[in-house]
Amino acid sequence: AYNCGKAYGPFSLRVVRDDGELCQAGEVGTIHVQAPKIFRGFFNRLEDPDPQTRKAFTEDGWLNMDDNGYLDEHGDIFVLGRKNDVITYGASTLYPGWLEKKIMEYPDVEQACVVPVSDPVLYQNICACLKPVPGSDLKMSKLKEHCETIFVKHTHQGLAPVPQLFLV
Repeated sequence: AYNCGKAYGPFSLRVVRDDGELCQAGEVGTIHVQAPKIFRGFFNRLEDPDPQTRKAFTEDGWLNMDDNGYLDEHGDIFVLGRKNDVITYGASTLYPGWLEKKIMEYPDVEQACVVPVSDPVLYQNICACLKPVPGSDLKMSKLKEHCETIFVKHTHQGLAPVPQLFLV
């Protein structure tokens, strides 16, 4: 999650559940923003009213950013990633950006890209594509240990979001 701070000036933020109800502090939902002059419509759309523009706004005038995130108890917004950029891992929804950030905390990993792969049981499994730090001696067994240590804390319904596949 990336802390983007508080809404500034005339901007207001809220985070809502799929049912449209407001999320509690720390609860993940969809980020909405509102301001007096925020957005008139998508460029070069000929229809009036444009269906895409109408779809981007809620009935009460908030722009749906289509990003997942949460507000903390201080009103800071944390962005997890695009709403459609998720991995469905069993009954869990995982955000690749968060997984990548955690994997890149390992000292021998320079870059990480986490992608879903089809799985007959889980629907999607996790594959981590890695670029090692030049000159490092990346040991997969140690990296897997690192991932298990970090991700086991985030176990949901008996599933820890540990990548099962690695590409280097």
